[in-house]
Amino acid sequence: MGKQYKQIQSGIKSDLVIFILTILLGFITIPIYLVYLSMEEFGLFIAVQSTIALLALADIGMGTYVVKKLSNNDYYEKHFKSFLSTMQIFQYLIGLLLLAIGLAIYPIIANILNANAMYSREVNLLFLLSWLSIVVKTWAGLNQAVLRAKHHLAYINIITFTIFLSTVILNIVFLYLGYGLIGLGASLLITTLIANIVMLVKIKKEHQIIFIIPTTYKKIYLLDGWNYVKKLQLLKISQVSKTSMFSILFTNYAGASILAQYNITNKMPLMFPALMSKLSINFFTRFSSLYEQRKINVLRKEYEQLFIFGIKSTIFILLSLLLLNKSFISVWVGEGIFIGNYIFIIMLLNIAVLLLISFTGLIIQISGEFYKMPIMSILEIILLWISTYIFYKYLGTIGIVFALLFSSLPTMVYSLYVVKIILNLNYSKLLVKHLTSILLMIFSIVSVYFFVTLIISNIIIKLILLSIIFIIIFIYIQLRDFNYTFKSFVEKVLK
Repeated sequence: MGKQYKQIQSGIKSDLVIFILTILLGFITIPIYLVYLSMEEFGLFIAVQSTIALLALADIGMGTYVVKKLSNNDYYEKHFKSFLSTMQIFQYLIGLLLLAIGLAIYPIIANILNANAMYSREVNLLFLLSWLSIVVKTWAGLNQAVLRAKHHLAYINIITFTIFLSTVILNIVFLYLGYGLIGLGASLLITTLIANIVMLVKIKKEHQIIFIIPTTYKKIYLLDGWNYVKKLQLLKISQVSKTSMFSILFTNYAGASILAQYNITNKMPLMFPALMSKLSINFFTRFSSLYEQRKINVLRKEYEQLFIFGIKSTIFILLSLLLLNKSFISVWVGEGIFIGNYIFIIMLLNIAVLLLISFTGLIIQISGEFYKMPIMSILEIILLWISTYIFYKYLGTIGIVFALLFSSLPTMVYSLYVVKIILNLNYSKLLVKHLTSILLMIFSIVSVYFFVTLIISNIIIKLILLSIIFIIIFIYIQLRDFNYTFKSFVEKVLK
């Protein structure tokens, strides 16, 4: 138990540090990119990456299943050699399928995205190079799965950040040298190749595992894995559609320039679902172990504390963004980029959906109990396409954003229901227990905002001061509400 807590600790600490660094780099680099790229080019870059994320769903996510199974040490000791060999064969086949898809689509991707003819060649090559990085990640997809199953959480976080940092540096170099959008794809492929080679070396050195060349194949592993991932994949389609498919639709209806404006406005909000997902994934191995051992009562108690933390975090994040994001954008990239208050409010509601799903999805994935979630995911895709057409026709650009929210709500509600069944949770009891602290947090943040706004006019000083005070309020509210059991848990994790 102590070792698992230490591993969760290192994962969370590294997540927080790396997340902060990623935020800083992300916000620093966008103004630099815009020196070399027009708003239309930047919007096309976003649209291409969204298309790649959507099409990459053909990689059905066997890595998640590998983490789930190998988190059980007994299973690992008995099966890991033949199990990993079989899974690697599967990853190679999927990678070949992805390669064929990419080669077939890349000549027409500019037409699909309605790109200006002057950017067609660059858009097509950007897609091809970025797609090849997806193929490499698929062929080497078990690297991270094995490392995560063996609790190398901090190492994975560092590797992920290294890829991001190296890609950013190469992006700037290639843009400076005049390679434009093509350079953005080349940098991603280069860093992906190097990072996966490094992970292969670590796995061989520390766990004596070599699965580049598979030696055995057992159909039973693949069938069991398929039964798990075929349901998980439908959920992934739904989740990715919230951003990837939406970006493609947005580009076709409103144009690449407006998509760039939307993306910049949404840059800060989208950081928080990413952070919550990173936080929750550090508990994946721990919760998987409890579930595999059928320790449901222990799992429920630990998850309740994580879930209520997620609720409070969601409220805190939405309120802070509502009060601060418009001012932040004006300081960051200048006036006139913020997409508008009405669209932004709907964007925040979409962020709330993403935040809640990051916590419910954790339990659904570790249990494998999907119930009707796959069907809900299919319906969500259909609803997104239909509602986007209808709402855009009557509401314009705001209708596209509202369609994203409208299509996501049924799946979110049902995911809460599924988790309730799996763990026998009582949501109302949890919320009532923490209602006072939630209201106190809201009142404190709003009061501080109006007070500071009245006495400070400098926008930069005001943003910094309000951000610091808001965070202090949030931390205080969280600490005062921890019960004794969870205090002990946190102390072991963060000691």
